[in-house]
Amino acid sequence: MPEKVDIHLTTASSQIVYAPIRFKKKDIKRIAYGTKMVPCQIRFHEKPTLLISQDLATALSFPKSKVTLHLFVKDHVLYIGPLVGIFTAGFTSSMLRPVAQRSLFFAKLLTSAKEKGCSAFIFRHSDLDFTEGTVTGYFYGRNGWIKHKVPFPNVIYDRLPNRKIEKDNTLLKVKEKLQKEYDIPWFNPTFFNKWDTYQSLGNLESRWLLPTRLFSTPSDLKVMLSSYGHVYVKPIHGSLGKGMFVIEATSEGYHCESKDLGQNKVFSSFQKLINFLKKHKLTQPYIIQKKMSLLSYNNSPFDFRVHTNRNEDGKWEVTAIAIKVSGEDAITTHLRNGGYVKRLEDVFKDRAKEVEKKITEAALTLSKHLQKTLDGTIGEIGFDFGMDTNEELYLFEANSRPGRSIFKYPILHEQDVKTRQMPYAFAIFLMKESLKRTEAVIL
Repeated sequence: MPEKVDIHLTTASSQIVYAPIRFKKKDIKRIAYGTKMVPCQIRFHEKPTLLISQDLATALSFPKSKVTLHLFVKDHVLYIGPLVGIFTAGFTSSMLRPVAQRSLFFAKLLTSAKEKGCSAFIFRHSDLDFTEGTVTGYFYGRNGWIKHKVPFPNVIYDRLPNRKIEKDNTLLKVKEKLQKEYDIPWFNPTFFNKWDTYQSLGNLESRWLLPTRLFSTPSDLKVMLSSYGHVYVKPIHGSLGKGMFVIEATSEGYHCESKDLGQNKVFSSFQKLINFLKKHKLTQPYIIQKKMSLLSYNNSPFDFRVHTNRNEDGKWEVTAIAIKVSGEDAITTHLRNGGYVKRLEDVFKDRAKEVEKKITEAALTLSKHLQKTLDGTIGEIGFDFGMDTNEELYLFEANSRPGRSIFKYPILHEQDVKTRQMPYAFAIFLMKESLKRTEAVIL
């Protein structure tokens, strides 16, 4: 495990670094921050701190205030970090709210970096200077938001806000260049596709999967309704229940619910249902999934939101479990539809540990499998699980950039803090791994 130390600036001569005496046998000749490396003269002291001269700090584009970071040593180089860049979009011209309504979320996220011994900033593609190998990052501190030019980061955490922006050609080229030419680890690089996720898991972990079919032709819907009677029709790139239909075959015909359309419809024939869906269904592909009879709390159905993250050792952990109870007449449990949050112990009482064990097994198994089978490096996942009246657990969907609406409830404060810290724990792991590769680019 790398050492975590307080780092101060001194007025010592230009290339002097004072390191804790435990590093004396390392024969350190250079010092690196992000992807910037410069020669140094190492001295040792008994204090558990690292002292860097003002001149070295300037050469490294290092912060002017005290910070606590990790120290890594390899091939006579002392690496300070991780320096974590959080890639996003949707910036404004205001330094009070540089990313509009998401500014508070990012302020909290950046504050959590300090608690894990990392330095972090947010940036957009236009903040990069490939000639200098620097990026103008947005940092958050006691005095609010500031911009500071730093070297390219050791690790990049992808927090692009939506799928449309993610597909922008300019952004795709930037992501490819930083990963391939600079060998910078980049995690959670893309939103999950519901169908790809289902197919990936279906090869191994079908016990937690609901019967699901790609909606290619009307016959796909007819087969699913004939088999199960009650189904969800979901966009494969959707989230928050947007674009979803709930369809039931009854003696009266076909009942269709849609939150987006704000109405329930009954169709006397299957063809009329199809005509309606063709008129209102979005152009993107859909899946059809068997609808569950969910367990209820106070006569309202509920499901589970589960967060998993990888830690400093690259191992998966369950970092949050919450129960989402649906609002009145809502077709999903999403909180913006009037739902609310409860803890396992609120609903299951003395059986909470038993249910937690069942959920944890499923979430960790699925996380490991998705990590192995989907493209890119995955560091966090949000799962939505349902439990039927037989208390069998089923996966509704998995998200690579899970929403955080459950954490507005004070009962989940500890989980809120932990899930904000864990991306930095994983960044420490990724930096350790990148230093094992000789091809890592240092400018």
